Amino acid sequence: MQLDAKLQTYRADSYTLNIDSNFVKSLPCDFETTYTVGSTTGELKQETKSKALVYNHQGIKIGATNYRTPRGKELISFRMTSKALRSNYFNGISSMESVEAIHKVITKDLKFDVGLNDLIENSTVTDLDLFKDFHFEQVQRVEDIKPFIGALRNSVVAGGNHKHLINDKVLDNSLLMNNRYNSNLKNPFLKCYAKPSELLSNSKDFYKSFIGMQGIKNYLQHVSCSNPIDKKSIYGLFRYEVSFKKSDHVKGLLKGPNKLKNLIECKQSTLSNRMYKVWDKYDLPTELLRGEQIKVEKKRRKRIEELAIHKDRALVLSWIEILRLNNGNFEMLDSIVHSLVMTMRNVDSSHISKVRRYYRNLVQEYVRPIYEDEHGF
Repeated sequence: MQLDAKLQTYRADSYTLNIDSNFVKSLPCDFETTYTVGSTTGELKQETKSKALVYNHQGIKIGATNYRTPRGKELISFRMTSKALRSNYFNGISSMESVEAIHKVITKDLKFDVGLNDLIENSTVTDLDLFKDFHFEQVQRVEDIKPFIGALRNSVVAGGNHKHLINDKVLDNSLLMNNRYNSNLKNPFLKCYAKPSELLSNSKDFYKSFIGMQGIKNYLQHVSCSNPIDKKSIYGLFRYEVSFKKSDHVKGLLKGPNKLKNLIECKQSTLSNRMYKVWDKYDLPTELLRGEQIKVEKKRRKRIEELAIHKDRALVLSWIEILRLNNGNFEMLDSIVHSLVMTMRNVDSSHISKVRRYYRNLVQEYVRPIYEDEHGF
């Protein structure tokens, strides 16, 4: 496994490359079936009838299809994921070196005759999944993953964004916001999950063939300050991923044309700013994006005495009483807080946003810790 020296960066996990068929000199003879993209994984899910090609080997699922635009232009689309890099999977597919490897996959595995320069200069990017990986030392067992994800989920609920949560029992070790198919610039599809668990659950063949535990340990040596990396450390590898589905979404991310060349050359600061905005939009803890540790354990240090001089002491106490009467139903409390904010009519929207954030902080800093402490959580 050859690891990119700049692994602590935002990279592409998957994307679709669209190129004018005039740049493709020859097509494979078995260009007969096509695919659909999974709603949560971004990988190929199943085949349907159309003119296309699917490559599925040892957990690597990539494909190509063609379609005609409303103006009559015929395009060839290549659906690529990091798995096409085999053992170099963790490098992502947005660096020049990775794109060169992707080009070899297109020409050798899919058997399309298209030049590397043509692919870089003339193909557009859609359905892009951008990611960054993090390592958290306090997560050292499978049992530690759910509380970690739970801490992120609590932050979302406290911020009034529970309506965007996707609850899927199969994905208990993941935080999912919105749906890939409905993803847009205002409310994009977001996923935060434990990477080793996801590989073992969804990509077992690929994991066994190309990664393995040693592959994850080697990777963690590059993204973590921990030394040495042991078996327990692999459970703390998490991935934050956001989808930019349509052309306009990718253009907004790159601040320019959605050419593959622009993705390769895009500055990390540009990608980071956009990813921060998405993270903050869903009220998730921004220290995670800085690679800092977040507290998984419940906050128990706030005491009722701290409210003695607080101007909104009565409000906080009333919210705690609501929780007592409703078996700790924080979603109900969130709805009440949301309704309270919405009663503020004829007020500047920026002020409403500040009030909403202030109330969210009251819940996080006082209501939740005090309630959970008295109930022994």
